Amino acid sequence: MKTLVTQGPDEQGKLQSSAMAWPEVWQGRVLDVGCRSKTLQSVLPSEHVQYWGLDLYAPAEVFCNIE
Repeated sequence: MKTLVTQGPDEQGKLQSSAMAWPEVWQGRVLDVGCRSKTLQSVLPSEHVQYWGLDLYAPAEVFCNIE
């Protein structure tokens, strides 16, 4: 069992803690559904990840219309 301790109360601190706790998960292609401001992309190791953000609004690379 792994315990996730966030580095701060903010969103970036929580995502950075996730990336550090499970580095083996963040390799290859990552689709961030509901990416909002793409904060997850900023904490992932860019040399191992091809990142795509999906959201209803910019700055996502892929936009979705739920209608």
